[in-house]
Amino acid sequence: MHPVDVIDFWPIPICYCLMRRSGTVTGVVEEGAMHLWLWWNDICIQECIVPITGSDVAEAMDKLEVRLQDFGIDEIQGIRMYGLESITNEERTDMEGIISMYGETEYIPLLFLGRGRNRCKQGQLDWDMAIGMAARGLKWIGLGW
Repeated sequence: MHPVDVIDFWPIPICYCLMRRSGTVTGVVEEGAMHLWLWWNDICIQECIVPITGSDVAEAMDKLEVRLQDFGIDEIQGIRMYGLESITNEERTDMEGIISMYGETEYIPLLFLGRGRNRCKQGQLDWDMAIGMAARGLKWIGLGW
């Protein structure tokens, strides 16, 4: 891992749009695989890329949970997955089973006004990244979550 990865690993803005930012997992479908990131205090402490099967992702989640215990958190606090619309129904069913096992990480309370009500779509990777970047900026100036 390069020093810049620890400072700002690519999907970190997503963490700032979620209620829990420690002990959570973010998953993104990438070219037929599931890329998983484990978060502790807004820092990625481990990542892995595994085939999109229930058994492979479940095994990866077990390993991530063991790693999380090194940081004093007993179990994964929630997961948020992206790109499930691009996989088969069988794979999606498997991933939904994993999500139900660990729970889906909730969003920070947000109120969309004006055009944002119609345009912003929580749960889409691009929008969650944008919301997270805005929330992180507000936190840095002392007005955020």
